[in-house]
Amino acid sequence: MEKLFRAAAQQTFAVIPGFKSVGKKGLESRRVADALEELMMALDEQAVKVDDWREHVIQLLSKPLVDEENDEITGEEYEQSTKLQDEILVYLQILRIAIADRQAAVTGQKNFLVEHEMKVAARMATEGDGPFPEKLLELLRVRDFVRPPFVEADPLTSMRGMVSELRGLLAKLRTEATVRGSHELVIVSDLLKSTLQYQAEQSKAATAIEKEIERFMDTLNARIEYYRQLQEVSDMVGEYEGSLEAGALDTALQAVKRQEEGLQTKLATAEAKHRYRRSPTRGKVRQMANDSQLFTSKRLRRIRMNNRCVSSASRPSRSAS
Repeated sequence: MEKLFRAAAQQTFAVIPGFKSVGKKGLESRRVADALEELMMALDEQAVKVDDWREHVIQLLSKPLVDEENDEITGEEYEQSTKLQDEILVYLQILRIAIADRQAAVTGQKNFLVEHEMKVAARMATEGDGPFPEKLLELLRVRDFVRPPFVEADPLTSMRGMVSELRGLLAKLRTEATVRGSHELVIVSDLLKSTLQYQAEQSKAATAIEKEIERFMDTLNARIEYYRQLQEVSDMVGEYEGSLEAGALDTALQAVKRQEEGLQTKLATAEAKHRYRRSPTRGKVRQMANDSQLFTSKRLRRIRMNNRCVSSASRPSRSAS
C-alpha cells in the first residue's frame, strides 16, 4: 500500500497518449486514414472512462483500513469492509476487460481468456450472484458504449490491420512511375510511419495499465487479509468475566506482573546461555580441558610402568633360590 500512496502522491501512474489528427490524405490512402481517425477517436473516448475508473479504484484503495476518526473498534470491521472490497473488485474486472478491448483494437488479437471470465461474471451478476452485481452490470453497459469497434475479419478496425493495408499500398505505389503515384507514395509513407508510432505508444500504455491492475489486485488482497486477521482476533477476545472489585483487580494485576518478571528472568538466563554457547572462547576452554586430561592420562601410565619395573627388580629370581 505504501507504493500505491507514493505513486498517487507523485502521479506516476501510466498515461494514455492522445491522438493527433491525420495530416494529408491521398486518393488511395484516404480509406485507411479515415478508419484510423475513427479508431483513434474511439480509443480517446474510452481512455477518458479508463482514467475515471482507475482514479476511483485508487481512491477506494487509499481509504484507511480502520476509521482513524473513531477510536472504538467494534469487531465488525471485516463485514463492514466487504462492500468496499466488492466494489474495488468490480472496477478491477471492468478495467481488465476495457484494456483487453483496447489491446484488441491495437494488436488485432482478442484476449479470449478475459472475455470468457467477463461472460461468466456477467451471467452470475444477471442472476444476482458474485460481488456487487448491480454495479458490475452498470459498468458493463458503459464498457459496451465506449468499446472500440473491433472486428476480427475487418483489417480497418485495428491498427495492426491498417499497418498491413498501408504496407500493401506502399508496395503497389512503388511500381507506379507516375507523378500522382509519387505524391501518393509520400503520403502513404508518412501515414504508415505515424500509424506505427501510434501503435507502439498505445500498446506500451495498455501494458503499463495491465501491470497497474495487478498491483491494485495485490493491494486489495492485502486489505482483505488484514480484515480477516482482525476479525479472527476479535472473535478470540471475550468479555471480562472476573470480579470487578478494586482488590480483586489489583491482585490479578500483581499476579500478571510476577508472571512477567519470571518470564523475563528465564529469558535473560536463556540469552546468557545462548551467548556462552556462541562465544569463540568456549571452544578454547574445552580444548584446554581436553589437553589437560590427555596429559594427566599419559603421566599416570608412565608412573604405572615405572612402578612395575621397580617391583620386578626388587623381586628375587627363581634361579637364585
